[in-house]
Amino acid sequence: MSGEMTLAESFEVTRPGQAPGRREAQAAVAIAGGLYLVGALLCTSALLLPNVDSPAGVLAVALDATLTGALLFYAAERAWGGLRLAFLADLWGVVVIAVLCASGGGAASPFALIYFFAIGHAAAFQPRGRVALVGLAGLIAFLAPLFYEAHVSSTFGAIACVGVVLALLSTVVIHLALSRVREQRRRLEILIAATAELDKSLDPAETLRTIAQMAVPDLAQLCIIDLLDGNGAIASTVSARAEGMPSATLEQTRAAVALPMIARGHTQAVISFWHRDGETHYDSGLRAVLEDLTGRAGMALDNAHLYAERAQVARTLRRSLMPAVLPAIPGVELASYFRPMRAGEEVGGDFYDVFADRDGCWLVVGDVCGKGAEAAALTGFLRHTIAAYARQGETPAQVLAQVNRAMLEQDFDGRFATAILAHLRIEAGSAELRLALAGHPAALLTRADGQVSELGSTGALLGIFPEPAIEELTTTLAAGDSLLLYTDGLAEAHAPRRIVTVEEMIERLTRAPRGRAQEGIDALLELIDLERDVADDIAILSVWVGGDTSGLLADGAQSGLPASVPASRG
Repeated sequence: MSGEMTLAESFEVTRPGQAPGRREAQAAVAIAGGLYLVGALLCTSALLLPNVDSPAGVLAVALDATLTGALLFYAAERAWGGLRLAFLADLWGVVVIAVLCASGGGAASPFALIYFFAIGHAAAFQPRGRVALVGLAGLIAFLAPLFYEAHVSSTFGAIACVGVVLALLSTVVIHLALSRVREQRRRLEILIAATAELDKSLDPAETLRTIAQMAVPDLAQLCIIDLLDGNGAIASTVSARAEGMPSATLEQTRAAVALPMIARGHTQAVISFWHRDGETHYDSGLRAVLEDLTGRAGMALDNAHLYAERAQVARTLRRSLMPAVLPAIPGVELASYFRPMRAGEEVGGDFYDVFADRDGCWLVVGDVCGKGAEAAALTGFLRHTIAAYARQGETPAQVLAQVNRAMLEQDFDGRFATAILAHLRIEAGSAELRLALAGHPAALLTRADGQVSELGSTGALLGIFPEPAIEELTTTLAAGDSLLLYTDGLAEAHAPRRIVTVEEMIERLTRAPRGRAQEGIDALLELIDLERDVADDIAILSVWVGGDTSGLLADGAQSGLPASVPASRG
């Protein structure tokens, strides 16, 4: 990285006591350059007057002022060198002109001294650490002839005094104006930062804490938010205080503002800002900032409440589309996992189900196109339609064909679905498996000896073709074998950055412990980052053929969530 300070780098700091913003500084440097050029013009015009002492000195002053002004314009327009170049050009102009005026007699011209009025403007645009240096150089330039000339005319003294006063006044006035501009910009940056922070969380409690913390210490030493219930009573309170602010100091506060947080015509909370310092007061500008911030905070809080309500509706609807607990099937052990995409604010299309019949059980995992209410309606239709046809004694392939026909008859606006349907006829120490797929990822079969393979061919999607090609296969699961059915959300959990391949799943299952249905699910979940949001719903259903597991429920059943879903992931 280069050590040269660019205009953008050195001008972007806008806090009090530091350099102004880039636009302010560019304009300031350009104005200072213009004033130098005006001074050069005045110096040159002095040559037209009669009886001018040392015309060469006056001309030298004019040339130096022209060069200084050109350098300042270059610094402002070309954005090279930034404040460093502007400051050096400013200092160069002051020092050189002081020397010329002292040695060449140029100071005897009133027009040469008027030029120094520009010094006050140039100083005003410098950071506070440099104002003293530039101002001192300008003062030396004004007063240098007093030390080098034996006889100083009254005209020079008058012009010098006027020049000093004007330079100081211009410095003060411009500093005050820039301070107000910088303060306004600082407040605007607070609002921009606040908006960004409020967009990060959709949890109501976290949103309240964020709002209170944003106000301290820039806008208040103490911020209190009283959340109101439906009757207007205080339901809860959140506060944030500046470091070193005592807890029991409300009686000692010197300035306070209380504002309602309103959204959609309803007052959701009251936010109050407190200052203990006697120097701080809430002027009209600061009150406008607080009102703007309060309005943004009210909308953010309202959005968080709406999001929480929506997420609760989605969770409730999602629970209704999947079994609360898995049935206890003698001879096999069942486990399941479900993870909604992102924060689970929408109902997805992934589902699973298990239901028993006379000689075994049915297992189904499906994935419906789309999200939201329409996807939920189709998910419920598929789940109940599959169960209805399966209980009529149909084979898995026949059931999926019947479901496809029913989808086309119902006309779900072109929506389609994938599904994998398995039937286990359980016998002593084994189970006969019949499996059919409709556009779905193949099952993963893990034998008791650790051999893992895909089972089934993808087949055609449901809801697209009148006569889909759906194949059915039959195999036997021996004691210790396990079968995993899953949706494509497992492979696409972190898409497009990373796709989990079938080869990775097989390799992980090969090395995984065996003996429980949950072992296979845990092995597959090691392939994704559970601490991050996933890009799609994930549904996994696992069955392990073992001894009598009557009465065994899947993990998570006690929480009331879909089976094996920990409460923290629901």
